[in-house]
Order: sequence, then C-alpha cells, then structure tokens
Amino acid sequence: KQNGFSVRCIKDTPITTLNNGLVAYYPFNGNANDESGNGNNGTVNGATLTSDRYGNGGKAYSFNGYSNITVPHSNILNINGDLTLSAWFLSIGPPNFRNSHTIITKRASDNSNIPYLLAINYQYGIWSDYKKPIFVTSSGSGGYAYYQSSIDIVNQQWNHLVSVINGTNLKLYLNGSLVLNTTIDESKRSSNLADVLIGSGARVDLPAEQ
Repeated sequence: KQNGFSVRCIKDTPITTLNNGLVAYYPFNGNANDESGNGNNGTVNGATLTSDRYGNGGKAYSFNGYSNITVPHSNILNINGDLTLSAWFLSIGPPNFRNSHTIITKRASDNSNIPYLLAINYQYGIWSDYKKPIFVTSSGSGGYAYYQSSIDIVNQQWNHLVSVINGTNLKLYLNGSLVLNTTIDESKRSSNLADVLIGSGARVDLPAEQ
C-alpha cells in the first residue's frame, strides 16, 4: 500500500525552470487534476484522499493495491527521449508476496510498449530485489528491461524519488542521493495508446504489479 504521490512529468532539455517542458503536474489539491495547464486530468478509481508529508489533509492519495488514478491517453504523454519523473510517496508496509508498487506508468496491456514505469520493487524473499526503486521499459521482445537501485526505500516515512533520462543515460535519485547511474536502450521506449496510471495499478487490468 502506498500513498501520497505528487508526480511531475517533464521533457525536453535544457530545463531552466520547473515549468519549461512540463507535461503534467499533480499536487493533489483535493483532486487529481493536472495543474500544468495541459489538461491531463486524472480520474480517481477507489483511491482516497489523505494527508501529505506536511500533515495537510486532502493533499495526497492513499492506494490499497487495487485503486489507482487513470489519466486518459494523449500523445503528449507518450514521452520518449529525455524525461524527468519526480514523486513523493509513503509506502506504509511491504506486501507478503512478490509484486511491485507502481508510482506512475504508461504501459500497454500486452507489455510490448512501455515508455516509462517508475515503481518500488517488492520481491518478497529475494532481498536483493526488495524495497528497491526501479525504472522499467520494454525489452523489445515482449518482456521488460529493469533498471534497479541497490538502495532501499524506508517504509513508514515519506520518500522522494526522481528518475532522469538524458539521451541513453538513466539516473535515479532517492531522497536527494544518486542511487542508480546506468545506460538504457532508448530505442525500446516506444509509444502506445494506454492510459497513464498513478498509484498501485501497473495496468488497468491488473491489481498492483504482478
């Protein structure tokens, strides 16, 4: 279960201000509206309003593993090339089975096209893949390409996770520290017609990520 995702989606470089290239911004001010001005408003599906990291009520969403926020497909959300995703989240407790908690993704139902998927890996019993931030794209053969941090998140407290793609370089930052610096195959980040999902659902037809 996770709550409190504040998600920014930014593309294009150089970034001189936070609004330069901003695609979507969800501060969760009592709703899931996009406050970037691009109209990528979300629909809340079972998630409930809760307090944010400052204790302000109605400023974050709580997800139960089946709930999510969906943002209808738009070409502007098919972000290939340079990309920054930034999210605050609180993971209350890890599951007792193997899955992942998805923060944000645009993932086709057949897994063939994944331009971006930012999540927390919870492979219970495989401790090297437990409580780890991951970024996922398609592998090009119907599977996934996982890029995973070696550093754990901390349950029961707010964490800040940022992924940055610049060319073929991917970096993940957790609470201000660089936790992954690697090369990705940019050609596998193809576009799709799927909705963007925020919260626990990695696909509209699956609970959580399995």
